[in-house]
Amino acid sequence: MQDPIDLDARTGKREKALELQAFVSASNAAAVSLSGAALKALLLLNGGAAIAMLGFVASMATGERVSLLDLSEVVRVLQSYALGAGLAVLATGFAYVVMYFQAAVAQSFEIIDEAPFYRNSSKTTLLYKVCNFFHISSVLIAFASLGFFGLGVMWTGGIVSTAGM
Repeated sequence: MQDPIDLDARTGKREKALELQAFVSASNAAAVSLSGAALKALLLLNGGAAIAMLGFVASMATGERVSLLDLSEVVRVLQSYALGAGLAVLATGFAYVVMYFQAAVAQSFEIIDEAPFYRNSSKTTLLYKVCNFFHISSVLIAFASLGFFGLGVMWTGGIVSTAGM
């Protein structure tokens, strides 16, 4: 028969483990939600900037200042915003792949009879590495998307000042 103190300690540890598991699960759900919102914002930011730039060019083309526009600069700015929007979409796709591999990692564990009642299988480590690759890639691509937005903003400032606005 087990010592009651030892049984109470095991029960306390189990409750703490369950609390930690619930916290990790809630944190992961919040991270997924926030990353989705951030990726949507990057897409809207870059796409909206491209549309605004097209509107600016259209308004310049109807006036007398059309000769002041350097079309190669305008194209470069539009390419920057388009690349930023495309990268936001790519980062979103990579984020989906991360979720897929997180589920694959969770399903790869072998169930055993002793605490913690699971262990890595032969596939777990590889799946975890692939998941981490896509996770890091998604974050870096999202930062690149934001960088192309910033680059487009800087180049837009040059076009506007050249056009005498």
